[in-house]
Amino acid sequence: MSFITSYFHISSEFHIWAVQLGVIALVTLGCNLLLLRVLGFFDRLAEKKQARWKGAILQAARLPAGLLVWLFGISVAMVLLRTVMPARFFLYMSELRSVLLVVIAALFLIRLIGNMEARLLKPQNDGKPPMDIASARAIAKLLRLLVFVLAALMVLQTLGVSISGVLAFG
Repeated sequence: MSFITSYFHISSEFHIWAVQLGVIALVTLGCNLLLLRVLGFFDRLAEKKQARWKGAILQAARLPAGLLVWLFGISVAMVLLRTVMPARFFLYMSELRSVLLVVIAALFLIRLIGNMEARLLKPQNDGKPPMDIASARAIAKLLRLLVFVLAALMVLQTLGVSISGVLAFG
């Protein structure tokens, strides 16, 4: 985040860094709205072409992509605030950012699994679903559980907990 300091003259005066925080918030909001519009456009395009996989990926990516934009904007704001008012809270920002990235990735994968499950169980032209309903739901539940366990292990590893014992037990 050192490139931020090259573009912003960071000052300890309240009116300067308050305006800078406002600009960061407005830019983040604008990027989020633009991203949601672009994803919505491509989602509608995929629905017209009846692209089952592309539509599921785009629908699953809407919320996590927006969260990523906000996470980046908040990270930039935290870099600004850390230079203006040093506090002990800012020492843990990199770990918090890493945990939130893992959570956002897990959210995307869980939403993708749910979207694919719904699309695979959607009846075809003959009125029958293309897959066995019980099998599709069981596979989706197992995949969600796998994503949850992997995300939990990654979060523990990020926080400095040794997971070698857990992996050896598993």
